[in-house]
Amino acid sequence: MEIFLFDKWIKCTPTFNEELCYKLGVTPLDWDSLFQNFDKSNSEFMEYLDDYGTFNEIPQEFIKTLMISEYPHMFKNGLWQG
Repeated sequence: MEIFLFDKWIKCTPTFNEELCYKLGVTPLDWDSLFQNFDKSNSEFMEYLDDYGTFNEIPQEFIKTLMISEYPHMFKNGLWQG
């Protein structure tokens, strides 16, 4: 996600709450940051595989198409089977 703040675009993420960060062993995030790649012991926690760019609005169809292609077992005839 990016937001326009103080005359500049800032990459940010919808952060975990502080309690969850501690449970997962990662440092809580500050503004202008992305999800943590490493936990406190410097083990890989998360890996970024693709950057799809910036969108003016939530790209619902793109997200749906990507979810179906990456997690086909969760969908039947294009419908969520949660």
